[in-house]
This record gives sequence, structure tokens and C-alpha cells, in this order.
Amino acid sequence: MRIVGGIHRGRKIKSPRGRTTRPTPDMVREALFNILNQKVVQCRFLDIFAGTGAVGLEALSRGADFAAFIEQDHVACKVIFENLKNLNLLSKAEVLCYDAMESMKKLEKKDESFDIIFLDPPYYKNEINPCLEYLRYSRILKPESVIVIQHAWDISLEYDGFVYIKQKKYGKTILSFLIKEEKS
Repeated sequence: MRIVGGIHRGRKIKSPRGRTTRPTPDMVREALFNILNQKVVQCRFLDIFAGTGAVGLEALSRGADFAAFIEQDHVACKVIFENLKNLNLLSKAEVLCYDAMESMKKLEKKDESFDIIFLDPPYYKNEINPCLEYLRYSRILKPESVIVIQHAWDISLEYDGFVYIKQKKYGKTILSFLIKEEKS
């Protein structure tokens, strides 16, 4: 795996051995950041179900001010730390090695908030809707935040409290882009 854009373009990043993580393919990461474009520059980026950390690392490479990585697998967390260290990005990042809900609660208690939130849970584990339900009322979600969900093509999502703004398909992978619904 490698960083596909930004100041660390072409740099290799490590990935945990085995099948415990499903890294976002280079092509999908490149498409994601082409869509997000300038929104990434100077943003605060949250990578939930980070796995290798490739998406958050890509955000930092492309100009994000800060990235938080949520990953409950401790082997994957060690790999994220190694990648951050190798890219000299430790000072711009935080890694939370807990489950997604516990980690989001910890971030909220610290009054952290994010401009872009990327969700890439294990497919078919029903993790997306509980995360969206939490984010709907959470202060970690800024009013103008963009949520991007990477999911399998045959997974249906509930968007209560969110407005669906775009969807892109890459093989059997879909990127769904949401913003919080404005109260009238």
C-alpha cells in the first residue's frame, strides 16, 4: 500500500498481516480525495474503523491539520502508530484503540469536533446505522461536516437526520456522502 497524493505521495505504508482489516484500495482513496478536494486542506479528519489508517494518512498528506483514528484491533493500532511515526505525523494525530462508540464518546468529552468523518466499518456487521445515530446528536459533528461512508453495494443505510448528497460506486464498493440535516 502507498499514499496516493499530497506531500507523502508514493510513500509506502504498512498494513497488518492477515485478513483482520480491509484496506481502502488506492483507486477508491484517490477518488474520495478528488471529490473532497479542497475541503481536506486545514480540516480536522476522523477515520472511524481505521484499519491500516490509510484514509486518515491520506488526509494528512493532502493538507489536513489533524486526524484522529479509531480502531479497536490493537495490532492495527500499532501499525497506524508506526505509519504515523514513519511519515513524521505523530504530532498531527491521535489514535484511539477502542470500539467506535466508546472512542466517539471519549472525543466528545474532550470537546473534539471534525470537518470530515470517514466511516469504513466491516461489511455486513451493522455498524453504520448505530454510528450515524450517535453522530446525529454528537458535538463531534460540526454543523457543516461531511460524513463519508464506505460500504458494500448491497447494504442499505438509514439516513435519519442526514441529507444524502452524493454516491459513487467503485466495483462492489460505494462511497456515500452525507451532511447533517438542518433543523427548520
